[in-house]
Amino acid sequence: MDEEYKEVLKVLYDSYKENPKYQVDNNDLKEKLDIKPDELVVITNYLEGERYLTIEPYLDGFEVNILPRGIKLVEKWNKKE
Repeated sequence: MDEEYKEVLKVLYDSYKENPKYQVDNNDLKEKLDIKPDELVVITNYLEGERYLTIEPYLDGFEVNILPRGIKLVEKWNKKE
């Protein structure tokens, strides 16, 4: 998995660990990551398709939630580090 994909999942994981009910939106991701907005859409759509997260669109953006499968993947990476 490309580094940008991992970075997105790690941000979502950290946010989930801090507050499981908080939804991260595209603006949060743009602030925390050095990823172009168009690329961010492609990455999150791919991760949703792989069932690592869900996307909830709204007027001028979207919110994302990490799913259990995404949590397990990040925890697996954390064990290797």
